Amino acid sequence: MALYVNPKLSDRDYGLFRIGGPGLANCMFVAARAAILARKLGAVMLRPTWERFGVGQWIRRERDKRFYSGLFKGGVLGNGFNKLCLKLTQRHILEEAADSAKKGVIEVRGLRNYFADLLHDADAVRQYFTDNIRPQAISKVPSGKQDAVGIHIRLGDFPAEYRTDINWYVNVVKALIAHEKYGYKQRFWLFSDGLDCELKPLLDIPNVERVCFGNALADIVAISRCRLLIGSDSTFSGWGAFLGDIPCVFAHIHYGRILEDCNKVLISNDEKEIASWLSQKEIN
Repeated sequence: MALYVNPKLSDRDYGLFRIGGPGLANCMFVAARAAILARKLGAVMLRPTWERFGVGQWIRRERDKRFYSGLFKGGVLGNGFNKLCLKLTQRHILEEAADSAKKGVIEVRGLRNYFADLLHDADAVRQYFTDNIRPQAISKVPSGKQDAVGIHIRLGDFPAEYRTDINWYVNVVKALIAHEKYGYKQRFWLFSDGLDCELKPLLDIPNVERVCFGNALADIVAISRCRLLIGSDSTFSGWGAFLGDIPCVFAHIHYGRILEDCNKVLISNDEKEIASWLSQKEIN
C-alpha cells in the first residue's frame, strides 16, 4: 500500500472543487508543506483542490472572484475521483504523525508557521510551483527580472488592523524617486484589490502604473520578478517576495520571517531608516 500526502485546503473539499476556505496565498502554504513532506517521505502527493466557490467576492463586487481554476496543472476530474477513493479506503493520518507513517493518507492543513516552515526547503518550494503552474496562467507576465518596483496594497475584505496607511506607501515611493540609484525614471507596478479612488495618492505619482496580469497567481509571479517590493501585511505580498527571493520593505507584518537572508527584509515606519536601507548594495 502506498503513502499519500493530501494538502487539504478547505474542510469542504470535494476533490473537484471546494467551498469557501482560504484564498490563494494562504492555500499555497498548505501545498508547499505537502510538497516538502511528500519529498521527504517518498510519498505520493495528491493535487491540491485549488478550484473554489465562494459568495463573499460577489457580495463585495470584487474584480477577482477567486475561483482559482486553470492556474495549476493536473486533471480536476481525476483528482476528485482519486481523493474520493482514498477517503473511502485509506487511513487518514495527522501531519504531526507523518514521520512514523507507513501507509495511508497524511492530511496537511492550516497555516502553521507560515514561511518559517519553508525556509530550509525554499528552493524545493520554488521549484514545486515552477513545475506546477500552468504556463497559460502566467502568459501575460514578462519573463525574467524586471526593472520595476512592485507595490502591493491589500484592501478589499482585509481587516483594518492589518492595513497599511496609504501615506506610508507614498513616502517610500518618494524616497525611492529621490535616490540616485532609482531616480524619477524608476517604474512602479501597483498591485491592489482596492478602488482607484482609494489608491489615488499613489496613482497621482508619475511612473506609478496600476497593473494586473490576468489573475491572482500571475500577479504574485509578476511581483516575484520585480527588483524590489513595497509590501502589505498580506501573505500575497509575502509569496511574491519569497518566490523571487527579492528585497522587500513593509510597515508591519504579522506572519513573521519571509526570506532566508534577513538583510533583504525591512520592517519599519521610520522614513530615515527606510531611506538608509534602500541605499544598501544588497538591493541593487
